[in-house]
Amino acid sequence: MHARFHSIIALTVASVATVAASRGAGQGARPAAPVPRLSCQYADRARDALGRAELPGHFTVAITRDTGAVETECVAAVFDSGGSVVYREGAFAAAVDSATGWDVDGDGTPELVLRRDTGGGNHCCPVFTVITLGRPARRLLEYNWAGAAWFERNDRGAVTLWSWEGGFFGPDGTMAGRIFAQRVYRVSAGTLADATPDHCERIIAESRFPSDPADSARLRVLATSRRALDSLAYLAADIQGRMLQFIFCRRFNEALAVANTWWPATDRRRMIPEFSEMVTRAYPEYAAALHGWR
Repeated sequence: MHARFHSIIALTVASVATVAASRGAGQGARPAAPVPRLSCQYADRARDALGRAELPGHFTVAITRDTGAVETECVAAVFDSGGSVVYREGAFAAAVDSATGWDVDGDGTPELVLRRDTGGGNHCCPVFTVITLGRPARRLLEYNWAGAAWFERNDRGAVTLWSWEGGFFGPDGTMAGRIFAQRVYRVSAGTLADATPDHCERIIAESRFPSDPADSARLRVLATSRRALDSLAYLAADIQGRMLQFIFCRRFNEALAVANTWWPATDRRRMIPEFSEMVTRAYPEYAAALHGWR
C-alpha cells in the first residue's frame, strides 16, 4: 500500500490529468466534443499547452501566461459567447481537466473542470474548480485535495469525485509514511456529499495490505523508540492507513480490529486513542463512533 500512496502523493497538477483519464476510461462515453488539452505549467514550460478552446454552451476557455507574480502567472479564464469574462483566476499552474464536458452534478448541464496549483510551487495546494456552463455560467464548487483526486463517470452518466484524504504525519511524527485513505463524493447542488461507503467493496478489493501479521513485530522498535526508519515507517503507515480506510467506510469495528491484530499489544493503549483523536480532530463527524476507543 505504501508504494501506491507515495507514488500518488508525488503526482503534480499536470500528471493528475493522466490518472483522471485512465480512471475515467470505461466509465461511460466520453463527451461528444474533444476535451481541450490546455495547460500552463510554471515549473515545466516545455509541457505548456497554452491557448483557447470552445466549450459546450458557446463558452470559451483560455489558459494563458501572465508575466506578473509567479504565484498567479498561469491564468485560466472563461468567456461567454459575447466575449465577456465570466471567470478568471491566476495560479502557479493551471489546466483543463479531462472531466470537462461531463454533467458533474447531474442537473443536465455540462461543467468545465479546472485544476490549479495555488501553493506557489510548494505542491501543497492543488484545487479543482468546477464551473457550470449554464445560463449564467458560475463557479459551482472548489475542492482542495491533499493526495490525489480525479472524477469518474459510470455507464449511467453519474459522476463521482475520488480523493486520497487524511495526509496525517506518519506514526513517528514525520513526513515519512504519511497516512492516506480514499473517500468518494457525489456533487449535488454545489456541495459534496460523502458516498464512500457505497464504493468500499471496490476500494478494499483494490487496496494492498501486508499479508503476514508477524511483520508487525518489527513495530516494537517504533513503540519503544518513537522512531521509524525506511520500510518500518511505511509498514506503520500502512496499518494506520488501513484503519483510516475502514473509518471512511464507516466500518468502525473492522478499523479497530486492524489495530488489535497488527499493532504491537504493548503499544496499543497509546496508539489507538492517539489515532482516534487525530482522526476526529480532522473529521469530527466520526467523533461519536470513535469515542472511547482503547
